[in-house]
Amino acid sequence: LKLSLLLPDEASLAADYNQFRRKVLPEIQRHLEDKKLLILFDEFDVAVPADIADYFPADTLLGFLQMLIEEPQQPLAFVFVVGQRLDLLAEGYRRLFRSARAEPVGRLDQEDTYELLTDLGQLGQISYTNEALGKIWDLTNGHPLLTQLIGSEVFDRLQRQQTQVATPNDVEACLDK
Repeated sequence: LKLSLLLPDEASLAADYNQFRRKVLPEIQRHLEDKKLLILFDEFDVAVPADIADYFPADTLLGFLQMLIEEPQQPLAFVFVVGQRLDLLAEGYRRLFRSARAEPVGRLDQEDTYELLTDLGQLGQISYTNEALGKIWDLTNGHPLLTQLIGSEVFDRLQRQQTQVATPNDVEACLDK
């Protein structure tokens, strides 16, 4: 999905952060029709360090995200990836995640990464060269979400090109998205 949105600048957002909810999200949703927007925060506990998570403006950000999560009409879904147990996070994080479903996720080893890609590829009637599998492994180091994301992009590319074998060039071409 390629959108050309007029986004508020940093100063404007600092003055009124709710304009993201009032203006930007509705514009994105208009293009998504009946789908949800998934927002992924990887290493979220590093983005807002624990020692400031309970202080303004970090507390404002966490409160804003909590409001978005709890708003029933908002067609949003969130994935927060944190590198430590939730009970070890600052109070601001615990408030944000109190109603969230927590799922521990580890990295796949190389064999499992290849198996995930080849099994899903077979379902879509595509295959990967060993070099393409190696390229994806080098890029993701077994991170399951990134592996699935790249695999999905490669699949879409092969469908558009009407071919069935993924090469390192196909993997590389998907990285600009």
